[in-house]
Amino acid sequence: MRINGILLVPGSGAFFDQAAIRIGAAQRGFIYAGEPIAPGFMSIRVPASSPRSSVRSRSDRAAWSPQGQRQGQDGWRNLLTSSRTTGVL
Repeated sequence: MRINGILLVPGSGAFFDQAAIRIGAAQRGFIYAGEPIAPGFMSIRVPASSPRSSVRSRSDRAAWSPQGQRQGQDGWRNLLTSSRTTGVL
């Protein structure tokens, strides 16, 4: 397999205080009302970021890595040859 291009872009996500959610923290859209319980949390939902990467094959098929997961060589090969690939970058 020949890689013709690589694209890195920022991804977004969040960490959640699961203990506070389990005891009934009220959700209002993306916000949870109440105080966090777990140590280290400043609020129940804390924004997070992660890198996303995409490779483009010689046949101009593009494959995005699943957010928050790494792909080994076989993982990229499987993504580039599967029907789940996206169009040209």
